[in-house]
Amino acid sequence: IDDLRGGDESGTLEGCCFYAVSGLNYRNLGMSEVNTPIELLPEPLPYLHAVSELLKVQESNAWDLFLSSEIVEEDCESIRLDLLKNAYRMSSEYDSVFYALAQQAAEALGIDPRITLYHGGSSESNAMILYIPGEAHIVFSGDVLKVLSKDELLGVMAHELGHYKLYQIEEGAFYTAQRMLSAAAATGDPAYAISDSRFRRASEIYADRCALAVCGDFRPVITGLVKVHTSLEQVDAEGYLQQAEEVLNKIESGEEYRDHPETYIRAKALALWQNKDAGCDTQINTMLEGKRALTNLDIVGRAELAELTQRFVSALLEPSWFQTEAVLGQAKLMFEDFEAGMEQMHTVSLHIPWDEESLKNYFYYLMLDFALVDAQLEETPMAWVLSVADRVDLLEDFEKVARKELKTTKKEMMRIFESAPKLMNKAQSQDAGGES
Repeated sequence: IDDLRGGDESGTLEGCCFYAVSGLNYRNLGMSEVNTPIELLPEPLPYLHAVSELLKVQESNAWDLFLSSEIVEEDCESIRLDLLKNAYRMSSEYDSVFYALAQQAAEALGIDPRITLYHGGSSESNAMILYIPGEAHIVFSGDVLKVLSKDELLGVMAHELGHYKLYQIEEGAFYTAQRMLSAAAATGDPAYAISDSRFRRASEIYADRCALAVCGDFRPVITGLVKVHTSLEQVDAEGYLQQAEEVLNKIESGEEYRDHPETYIRAKALALWQNKDAGCDTQINTMLEGKRALTNLDIVGRAELAELTQRFVSALLEPSWFQTEAVLGQAKLMFEDFEAGMEQMHTVSLHIPWDEESLKNYFYYLMLDFALVDAQLEETPMAWVLSVADRVDLLEDFEKVARKELKTTKKEMMRIFESAPKLMNKAQSQDAGGES
């Protein structure tokens, strides 16, 4: 949602002065019929589903707590009071044109909340919705209501109500997930903070798609978006799309974690969605998140890395001679339900992002740790992990890491690697002999 509590840390709208919009020149706004076929309405982005399902399963107790009607009602009462104290409530009679547009957008989206419009009084242009189950409180500020055309205002209304629709569907799962993420992010866990931001950004993309579905054309949605952020009276949608392309060609997206994607990302995402470009969601996801790295993992990425790590270690310990008490003990410190040899290295290695330096080094050090766990195995584990690195064409990189940590020479590492077949045959023979 745009700014759940008005944008400040206190969760209030304090600081906003009362501002009546009765003097604004909006009386000449026309009306048009908008009928949005239900099949054109967007589905929530895959990321929103992934986060919600993960929280529901892994944090089931917290999930039930945040579903509590008592907790929800406390938040709702606070929102209502803040709005009454710090914003001007627009009259459904005097400001009927605006209310009619909001109702038109709601009907097109298939929702029926009790809509209340406000002007917050801030000089900065903005539009946001404060969600309460069954109620949609839309707050405008700055010159938004002056500069938007009828179609653009319809798009802005549909965008804000798109947030409401998102929070209503699937029994409020996305509403619950967002509130949980916000609370967890406040504890300082970086994975939750990143997830909270990405969830909000994906929600913005969904709301933009709702606006596109209602308007039927991305142009008024884009021009409305730019006007909201700039207060300009005239905007060229095609020109701004070209500008967005220039920016995206020069930077790597997803590097900064904000509540809202940059305007150029949202404009590009709208164009991709309207044109139904192949791989649309993949392109948008890349723009929102950038390249995955160990330093920017969200809770989904962290869970995926944990699963991949368990599979990798299982494959790494496939040789029975490697499954000593010390080695398995190390693995079970990481995963209580660990079982060695349940995976095959050639399959698991295909899923590892070897092209990302921090994640590649993570797996290098994982291999190195297990090679050194049991001193009684002598050089055999190191010979094995060197041969594993060779299988994925990363022998040179891995041996540099190993050489640096062990303070040894390249010649020595290559000697161990070249002796791998002999060492492993010997280990296998000794293991088989011990079993018999």
